[in-house]
Amino acid sequence: KRGKRPNYLRALRSVFGRQLVLQGGLIFILEFAVRLSQPFFLGGLISNITSHDQRQLNVAYACAGGIIGATLLTAIIMHSYHMGIVLTGMNMRIATCSLIYRKVLSMKGTSKVVKGQIVNLMANDALRFDYAATCLHDLWIAPLQVVLVTYFLYRIVGLAAFVGMATMFACAPLQVWMGKMTSFLREQTALRSDARISFMSEVINGIHVIKTHAWEQHIIKLVKKMRIAEMRVIQKMAVVRGIMSSFQMYHTRSAAALTILAYVLMNDRTLTAYKVFMLTSFFGVLGTTVGVFFPTGISLVSECYTSVKRVEEFLIDRLDKPSHSPVDEKFTRRSSDELSGVKTSDCLELQDVSASWSADLLESTLRDVTMRASAGRLTIVLGSVGSGKTSLLQTILGELIVSKGNVLVPQNVSYASQEPWLFAGSVRKNILFGEEFDEERYQNVIRECALEEDVATLKYNDFTKVGDRGVALSGGQKARVNLARAVYKDADVYLLDDPLSSVDSIVRLHLLENCIRPLSREKAVILVTHCLEHLREDDHVIYLENGRVKHDGTICDVEDLDLLESQIEPPPEEPKMHDDPPDFPALLNDIPNASMSSLVSEKSPYEIAEEDMKKRQKKSSLSAFTSAGGCTSSFVILFFIAAQTFGSASDYWVSIWVDLEEHSYNATGSSNEIIKRLPWSINRKFCLWVFAVLILGTMSVSIIRSLMHFFT
Repeated sequence: KRGKRPNYLRALRSVFGRQLVLQGGLIFILEFAVRLSQPFFLGGLISNITSHDQRQLNVAYACAGGIIGATLLTAIIMHSYHMGIVLTGMNMRIATCSLIYRKVLSMKGTSKVVKGQIVNLMANDALRFDYAATCLHDLWIAPLQVVLVTYFLYRIVGLAAFVGMATMFACAPLQVWMGKMTSFLREQTALRSDARISFMSEVINGIHVIKTHAWEQHIIKLVKKMRIAEMRVIQKMAVVRGIMSSFQMYHTRSAAALTILAYVLMNDRTLTAYKVFMLTSFFGVLGTTVGVFFPTGISLVSECYTSVKRVEEFLIDRLDKPSHSPVDEKFTRRSSDELSGVKTSDCLELQDVSASWSADLLESTLRDVTMRASAGRLTIVLGSVGSGKTSLLQTILGELIVSKGNVLVPQNVSYASQEPWLFAGSVRKNILFGEEFDEERYQNVIRECALEEDVATLKYNDFTKVGDRGVALSGGQKARVNLARAVYKDADVYLLDDPLSSVDSIVRLHLLENCIRPLSREKAVILVTHCLEHLREDDHVIYLENGRVKHDGTICDVEDLDLLESQIEPPPEEPKMHDDPPDFPALLNDIPNASMSSLVSEKSPYEIAEEDMKKRQKKSSLSAFTSAGGCTSSFVILFFIAAQTFGSASDYWVSIWVDLEEHSYNATGSSNEIIKRLPWSINRKFCLWVFAVLILGTMSVSIIRSLMHFFT
């Protein structure tokens, strides 16, 4: 409205912004009021637990209770926050999928968007909202928490605190760069995935041609080539994400280690348990936020931002105007309910309409078409092949680009396509197609569309599954189910694109006299057909030739009927229904090996599919696991154990070091003396070297573990 480009991110913020703000306030209370209080409670417990003074013991007990209470509050608030943020992310995903779905339904057939892109948007891009929402607030909480923790650490260990914080800040640019790389690689992966999925869709649609010409090996090579190009980008992204995920293991540990080393070397003071536990506790708080959620959030939010832009580009209509003649801005496509005057909800009208399938075409597919269809009389569209009959119906549906004229249609339109379409489901579901079930209306439609005999011969009647891995129907049966779906819907206008061409003459007459004509008495019906033998004198006939209306009137008004019959090709006769039994199982995977007994099997498609699945399960789970990379997985498990071992060893070594420092100070008054309590001599220098080796080992093994984890 304000002349600005639509922004999907702004739309999400306007809808879900309040929820995100409330959840941000909840996580702020958790991170700054609850979790940051735990190190202080721990310090108070350590300072007072060894005292013999009752007041100090009471303080220690209170601090212990504070630790327990903070832990309980953390669990309660964290689970409430996590549930809320996950629901918000799920709602964002559902809203995005709904918008994509509605956009697909409203897209014109001339759209340049490929199927692979739509599938990728629904399956991958929309899913990024679930992931990104969980780490969104950590992007602003982590920096604030670092500043506050730095101040507290300065009060405890002095200038040594800045050494550890400098380590954490030094990793921030690397994390930001990796986040940008992740976003870039995610976009490249999406482009390659779109191309591969689109290519696979074309392969599946043309599998019969591929099999006929024995192109399987060539297609396999092309698919492998596309998959290799996609996997190269995925592997690069796996390296980046692997390094980022390894931060959680060594990021805060290395910062804490450098802080301890700096404190010991700069001050030459005793390393007390109070300071070490306070320091490690504060870094433990940062470990979750800065070490885990912050780098993960950068990666996931970057990927989500890329997905938002992809969804935004898809939702924005970018149809280019033709260069040869601009689209008439006076063109309107209005509902007939909007017309002033009489009620016209059962009327359809085209006023001097010119339309084309593509904006780049120099000549329109339909030119200067004017017609009107209303209830009470059947409107029949005739014409030779390529004359524009289907294009006329597609223009009414809004699929063609209209360059001039007005298309006035009711709000509710039902359409039966020229090529019958069935989805995987029962016959009843294919007819209802989401409409509410009305027993009387449903039975009338079954009878009018000549499906009673066909349904009765199916084993499970109209509950029999058809479509993929279901019972195969003949061309005529598919056409009648397709017609029944359109007729069952209560609409104002019915567009029937040649539903009589796939049935024999007897069924054709039945459909015309018992289904289509009775329907036209109450609703506007436009029938595209090649059949002339059943036309009546009062039928409204529209004859198209080269995209123009050559005749508009009754069949009696046609001057040269013989010429009309010669230009319209009669439809091919369909074999009788018993020549193509409806219970023939269409199990595509079993066709090459099917026996005659399986073709006449009385088992349901569900039982056949279940038996087929059981036959394929020949290997045990253990052998399948081993063949899928059990050796590599063993190495991954080994590195997981090694990384945790190094991390726990470094923590345990700090406790030994602190114990030695305090014991040495109490015994000699100096913490740098050699201690004789162990079989070998241990001094501060030795402790520093061991601690440094353990931290470096933790870093190295963590990076290798993460890389192996993502590559497997």
